[in-house]
Amino acid sequence: MSTLEYTVKYEKNKDAILSPTELRELYLYGINLKSRDGTELPNYTWWHIISNAQEGIEKFLAIRFRRQLVTETLTYLRDDYLNNLPILNTSYPVVKVIRLLGLLSGTEQIRYPIEWSNYYESSDHMATRRISIVPSGASVSAGTNVLLIGVMAQLGIRSLNVVPNYWTVQYLTGWAPCNLPHELVDVVGKLAAIQVLSIYGDLVLSPGLSGGSLSIDGLSQSYNTVVSQRGGAFSGRIAQYLEDIKVTLERLERSYKGINFAVL
Repeated sequence: MSTLEYTVKYEKNKDAILSPTELRELYLYGINLKSRDGTELPNYTWWHIISNAQEGIEKFLAIRFRRQLVTETLTYLRDDYLNNLPILNTSYPVVKVIRLLGLLSGTEQIRYPIEWSNYYESSDHMATRRISIVPSGASVSAGTNVLLIGVMAQLGIRSLNVVPNYWTVQYLTGWAPCNLPHELVDVVGKLAAIQVLSIYGDLVLSPGLSGGSLSIDGLSQSYNTVVSQRGGAFSGRIAQYLEDIKVTLERLERSYKGINFAVL
């Protein structure tokens, strides 16, 4: 029996929220994306530009686009337990709590059951950056050597006001691909498009030229572009994208970062 073998080149999408094809079709439509000698940007350059734009927006808004597990340590503050139920402020919005433990010198001292963790979404279904510990009031067995009863206090650290890196919290953050807000995709796309337009803007004409003329046997033709010191031949579209990004990020910053409160 004969067989047919195929050799296929492929590249893994490294959690980018846009592909090069989507970037070209959505934000660079109508632009000849070739240099003067007919060559195009390598595919790895497109991925690098998109990833760079995505990481920049993630850092600015302190979020993660793709659903992923986050592990972080938080400080124990005794005042949080005086006439209060503990509230742990996280670095990223919490979609689901996976684990919540207290470690003293690397030794597990207490493990709260996941059922006690309380995290919520705002009225517009946006996850918040906090985990509240609300006991169920029932005894919960968390293992052969750990027994949690009611609001069990950390017996070994009652005399301490602050214990750095006491809490170890694991939780999910980010969105499933089908639920990623369009406004986040849009701002990443425009930011990446600006980098591409800046590259091709310098390739339309020779560096430093804003126009030229051609004359053959008495027939002459001149051409001018909107080349400027900022953005090259596509400075108009770049300026529009920059303005859109500025307005959008001001709104997104209020929505996703919000205002951090401390319990006093």
